[in-house]
Amino acid sequence: MKKNIAVLILLGFIYSVFMLKSFAQAPDTWLEKSNFVGSNRLGSVGFNIGSKGYIGTGVSNLKLTDFWEYDPSSDTWSQKASFGGTARVYASGFSIADKGYIGCGNDGTLTKDFWEYDPATNIWTKKADFGGDPRDAAIAFSIGSKGYIGTGLIDAITRVNDFWEYDPAMDTWTQKSNFGGSTRAYAAGFSIGNKGYIGTGNHPGTLENDFWEYNPGNDTWIKKADFAGAGRFQAVGIGTGTKGYIGLGDIGGAYTNDFWEYSQAQDTWTKRANFSGQARILSTGFSIADIVYVGIGYDALNNIKYTDFWKYTACVPPAITLEPGSQSLTYGTSASFIVTPSYAASYQWQEDNGAGFADITDGGIYSNTTNDTLTILLPNVNMTDYKYRCIVTGECLYTVTSNGNATLTVTARQLTVTADSQEKCEDGAIFDGIYSITFDGFVAAEDQSALGGTLAIGGTAVSAITTGKYPIEPSGLTASDYLINFINGELTIKSTPNAALITRSGDSLLSSVANGNQWYLDGVEIAGSNDSVYVATSNGTYYTMVTEGGCSSGASNSISILNVSIREISAGLFDIYPNPSTGIFNIRIKTSGKEVYDIEIYNNLGILIWQQKNSVAAGNTIKKIELNVPASGVYTVVLRNKANSFVKKLFLTR
Repeated sequence: MKKNIAVLILLGFIYSVFMLKSFAQAPDTWLEKSNFVGSNRLGSVGFNIGSKGYIGTGVSNLKLTDFWEYDPSSDTWSQKASFGGTARVYASGFSIADKGYIGCGNDGTLTKDFWEYDPATNIWTKKADFGGDPRDAAIAFSIGSKGYIGTGLIDAITRVNDFWEYDPAMDTWTQKSNFGGSTRAYAAGFSIGNKGYIGTGNHPGTLENDFWEYNPGNDTWIKKADFAGAGRFQAVGIGTGTKGYIGLGDIGGAYTNDFWEYSQAQDTWTKRANFSGQARILSTGFSIADIVYVGIGYDALNNIKYTDFWKYTACVPPAITLEPGSQSLTYGTSASFIVTPSYAASYQWQEDNGAGFADITDGGIYSNTTNDTLTILLPNVNMTDYKYRCIVTGECLYTVTSNGNATLTVTARQLTVTADSQEKCEDGAIFDGIYSITFDGFVAAEDQSALGGTLAIGGTAVSAITTGKYPIEPSGLTASDYLINFINGELTIKSTPNAALITRSGDSLLSSVANGNQWYLDGVEIAGSNDSVYVATSNGTYYTMVTEGGCSSGASNSISILNVSIREISAGLFDIYPNPSTGIFNIRIKTSGKEVYDIEIYNNLGILIWQQKNSVAAGNTIKKIELNVPASGVYTVVLRNKANSFVKKLFLTR
């Protein structure tokens, strides 16, 4: 008993090591699995249904009907209901969805019956006979919801190239375009995606290595790159969904164990690691989740039928060589999470916003969600503590997921809200203008609409009425993505100047205020009349208003002039040039005859600073004047005769 226990312990240890080795199988290697449990054999049918593989029929010493299921997760075989038809060899089979199918073959004569296997009930059901001639050594595969059988032997020597489609929904067969190559038997075939492939096989006197693609969408065959190994027949062909494989077989009286991979995308063949078992013919295989399984078969040269069974791993599983790092940034900056894997074919980024990881797609703030670099445009503060990871898929649908520790931290951006300063003149009332705000720090095209709350304006400015400076205090706005810094503005209430007192001297009006005057005639502003002295040239009522610092006084007292003697003269009768001048200028007077004038010059305070009496003018008279005054400014030149007085402005620059 102790010996038996020791044996069991040893077997358990060996099994554990075996499973560890299986799990860690390197790419492009073969790993021996549990032997096929049925009898040794050749010429069997193999296919997969879901995650299980199936092998049945064939010949050992006798033709067979037994049928077996392989579970790769436990590396075990279990016998299922025997094939529903007669015992046979060189039959054809494929799977569609959750059913398997076997038909044709040789049970002593060539057959065309066709059967469906349901693994859920473990029952075989006879279906419509194959649509072509009875045959064996044909090729079969499925594409989508349809199955296909073609080529093969219809008697001991006659090879064909007809090709038939089976529709399980209608249980009908339809002949399609003949296989594009020559008639042949014992070819190898498989499907990849929505295309089917047939190559190799034999024709009397010829071992083929041509290779053809079938497109069911338009029922056409296209010649592809020739199979790169030696021409052969009785090889094994297996498709994985992403790649196709052909290997083993008879290369002309000798057997080979080479193994070749076909890339649909590149239309190229690549030699892979040789099959690790003995070279042989008439092996059987299938694929499960892009893993290839090959076994049994025959060595006719040494009359050996095999039961060994092997697993081939073609692709290098992806691995994360550099995990995505956490990102800390200020709102307004984009985030990028980068994963660095090896042997990656595709990427899918996921986000955990607190409800668990879920796929994210391009759109909105997310881009490159299926690339190695995820970009998040302007993530907001509410996304702080979101986590990100990437699922990396390898060439053979292996996947690896980054650790999910990449965390996003977004801090609020500084936003300055400044109350614009305002001014008003003291008028005994509060400021009734519009208080405005200036923002500094918004991201991209954002504006006040990105903020919450309601803007409020406070401070003593809102109730101030007397001269002084008062703070304008903004408040009330809120934001999660901004740290708002409110800066006060200032309301300045300026003094309003006192009204001027004006007096009259002849036709001259004098303001009591030296600067800031604006003279009015009959309530209408007199353009350019801003001096403290205004020489009236028209009858009417005059007054002045004083402006200081932007604030205007009330109107001065009014003076009415009803008998003005001074008038502006037209340029043709009285000219001053150059004007402006530096103090030396000419006065030109035009008269129709001889006249006597007094010439007077006043400063802006109305003070007479230069005078020449009894100046004679006749016709076109020019008088040169040198005015020696210290200050630039506007001066008034008055020309008087017995009847009238005329006035012009003189501009002096020093």
